[in-house]
Amino acid sequence: MRRQSLLVSYFLMFLIVIAGCESNKEEDLSSEATVENSHLKVELVDITSAVQDNQAGFFVDVIVTSLHPSYDVRTDFNYAMDKVITTSLDTKHEAASIYTFDYTASAHSLEPDQILIRHFYTPGLEETAHVLHVPFYAKPLYHNRNITFKELSHQSNHIEHNDFKIISLEVKQHTLNLIASDVHEMKGLEVTLLIDDETIYPAFQTTNVEETTNLLHGTYEFTQPISEPFNLKLQRPKLDDLIWTFHLSTPISSP
Repeated sequence: MRRQSLLVSYFLMFLIVIAGCESNKEEDLSSEATVENSHLKVELVDITSAVQDNQAGFFVDVIVTSLHPSYDVRTDFNYAMDKVITTSLDTKHEAASIYTFDYTASAHSLEPDQILIRHFYTPGLEETAHVLHVPFYAKPLYHNRNITFKELSHQSNHIEHNDFKIISLEVKQHTLNLIASDVHEMKGLEVTLLIDDETIYPAFQTTNVEETTNLLHGTYEFTQPISEPFNLKLQRPKLDDLIWTFHLSTPISSP
């Protein structure tokens, strides 16, 4: 079990404030205790009233499960619940302590691809509250500026590596045509060949990035024919500070 300080644990509070404001706009009594994207499933599994350090409050338990075999749920992400969460009565509760458990914790039945995040909030829940809203955040840590697609053929479609997606790739002699998308900014993407550990730059290139979809259309002409299989080396212009938001909510049981 690891207890973390609030200053360290809320590594992303400057963005969480914005997301938290959005979550507080929910006024209905609908609830969604499980939310997922292509990488993670996030489940609000338990709310338990408790007293800690002479403060009445409650624990909120969230289990995160990895849905992508390439990434470790324990080391490839940082996690946090909002520092301040609200009920359907718009009552605010503030986090007082934070705990993290993985499958090695004997007191919890977790799989190797799961992690449990527990926050203790104060004050205690009101008896008349119906729903608890818990914004949850995950920050991916595994993105690299330099990525390499290996052993590509002259026609390669729908290949993903490090969240960079090659939608369509076609090679005709010296020319490589590429359609791709990424979770990071695509303008300024560097596209090269990797031949015998030597980086080969295109002699000429034309690119267009659609602003609304971040989709890149590029044509790259090299001074030598591209034989297959070949390795394509990409350098992202920068790594954006990505944070995924999961808006969790659950009914509150009457005492």
